[in-house]
Amino acid sequence: ARRESQRKHGLLVHRLFEEIDWLDGFEDVNAIKQRWQSAGLRSETGYSQAEDAVIPCLSNQEILACFKRAEQSRDVWRERGFDMVLNGQWVSGIIDRVVLERDAKGHYTSAMILDFKTDSLSDEAAMRTRAKGYAPQLALYEQAVCRLTGLLPTKVRTGLIFTSRAQICWL
Repeated sequence: ARRESQRKHGLLVHRLFEEIDWLDGFEDVNAIKQRWQSAGLRSETGYSQAEDAVIPCLSNQEILACFKRAEQSRDVWRERGFDMVLNGQWVSGIIDRVVLERDAKGHYTSAMILDFKTDSLSDEAAMRTRAKGYAPQLALYEQAVCRLTGLLPTKVRTGLIFTSRAQICWL
């Protein structure tokens, strides 16, 4: 029962983040809550706990910067699915958030992959240890983004947003 509750919490946290494209001009937390209300998410079981996990993340300036378009040269993919053959095996996945930068000609110049994690973590060391466990997942996402965009791996940055700490851990 506890595991199922945690799974549902994680899914709802992802749905809240998925509703956010850009937060430029974001000054009032009520505006984002209204967006979630309009999407029907506030009526979901466990909504308050999910909101309590997401809102502090948007107060972290480093995380908030990942949700700001800032310039017209940024695109965002939210919950982007992919399929590819890797080392002779079919691989599928869904990437939580990808922020893409474009040059003046419209070509991709860089990407930032963000994955949302709701793990309970006691401290910074626990976060770093947990992040190492997710490294293969993020490496797979990096390969997918490189194939989809034509970017080199050196132009792709990956990070985990741990909601329990309202913090990004860059890999």
